[in-house]
Amino acid sequence: MQNYPKPSAFAVAGMIGLLVIVFLFGLSYRRACSNAGYSMSGEEFLKGVLYNSSNCGGNSSALSVCRMVVLSARVEAENNHGVFDYDSLSVGPQQEFVKGTQSHWNPTAKFLICRGPTDLHKKDREIFVLCDTPYGNVPQPTFWNLHRQNSAHAVGYADGTTALISPEQFAALDKSQYFELPAATPR
Repeated sequence: MQNYPKPSAFAVAGMIGLLVIVFLFGLSYRRACSNAGYSMSGEEFLKGVLYNSSNCGGNSSALSVCRMVVLSARVEAENNHGVFDYDSLSVGPQQEFVKGTQSHWNPTAKFLICRGPTDLHKKDREIFVLCDTPYGNVPQPTFWNLHRQNSAHAVGYADGTTALISPEQFAALDKSQYFELPAATPR
């Protein structure tokens, strides 16, 4: 009978910890493959684990900004019989309105709103605000759409709804009916 040296308690704890980590990675890999619908490569799995795979920026943020702009305009319009006119707002509300369009998720995007007084109660599916930058993350590129990005512009309608329009639809819009909001001044 051979005498093997007894491993220390630290070595045993380290080996058990390593086995637990490998087991948890195996469970995570299995769940990720199940969610993706196919057997991912180890590299693809590790990228998903180690890299940011958020869908928060781009059109997700642009749609949110468009919705906030329309809803803010509708609130301001309530004080003016349903008519919104950015130029008739005092400096304070104009600055608050502009700050609502700024997002760290899409810092280079510009948002254009309808020029002049707009009756938000009478206009249903008329575009009130639009994002000039097309993004391709909504719907999020996945295995099911072959990871294809569909570039689109976010828009907000006068009725408070939002949608995505194609670059062709954006190009066909008469941009003279819209103006770019000025940059917010720092406090």
